[in-house]
Order: sequence, then C-alpha cells, then structure tokens
Amino acid sequence: QNLAVNDITKILIRSTPASVTLEKKGDQWSVADRADYPADFTKIRDLIKILWGLKAGQETQVGPSQLGRLKLMEPSQGADSGIEINLQGDKEIASLIIGKAVDQTNAATGSAAMGRFVYNPALKDRVYLVSESFSSVDPLTVGSWLDKTFITPAEIKEIDQ
Repeated sequence: QNLAVNDITKILIRSTPASVTLEKKGDQWSVADRADYPADFTKIRDLIKILWGLKAGQETQVGPSQLGRLKLMEPSQGADSGIEINLQGDKEIASLIIGKAVDQTNAATGSAAMGRFVYNPALKDRVYLVSESFSSVDPLTVGSWLDKTFITPAEIKEIDQ
C-alpha cells in the first residue's frame, strides 16, 4: 500500500527471452520498444492497481539457492528466472520478480490455493505467495501493450461509386 502510483513514469517488464518498456511522456503512455507507439492505458492502469493492492497470502523465508526452484531468479539468470516488473519515476520506485504459478487443492479441506510466488529483491530471503496470477504480464507479447483503439476506423458515412 506504500506504492507511489502517481510517481510512476516508466515500467520495465523483463523475462529471460524478452522485455517491454512502457513510458509516460506528458499525459501519454507509450511502448518505447515500438517507437513510442501509444500504449493501452487500461492495461497499464490495471497492472498498477494489481501491484498497489497486492497482498501476501503466505510469507516464506528462503535462501538464495531456493529462488531457482520457485522461478524467482533475475531474468538474466536463465531458465529458472522469473518475470521482473520494475517501476520507475525520478528513481526506482519498486521492483518485483514474479515466479512459479501455484494451483493446489487441499485434499482435506477442499480449498484451492492459486496464485504465484513473488520476490522483492530489496527484502532478502522473503518470498510471498499471492493470489494474483499476473496473466496479463508477458513481455513476449509486446503487441498486447499497444493501444488498439488508436487504429479503430471511423464510421463510414458515405461511399462514392
């Protein structure tokens, strides 16, 4: 809840094979990787709202050697790495690594635990299981961050023959 959402002017989303950079210039968000093409503000707003409201369902202490098993290594670390979300303003605001997805059902109670492991590199040895799936966060699909309404054609009023 201490996330300074109004100060965010850049979002970097990185995985081992790809990355996407979203930047706010003036009042307009754009995709830097696509020559500053307008970004889908709704998708950016939804991501920031998710991050702002993120609550840890379970906290676990882990050593650095266990981060790979949970897919929480930094993106430059290869196959056991996660997806890093880095929020910036005048300086870095927050960084988070999204790791392995969890989908378990407790046989005794019948309750389901779904979500992902997340790791804040600033809080060493602490990993959190959150209920958010982060399904919309995928740096491989840079195009999904582009504003599609920007290219919506206007209604045709008349066709000359």
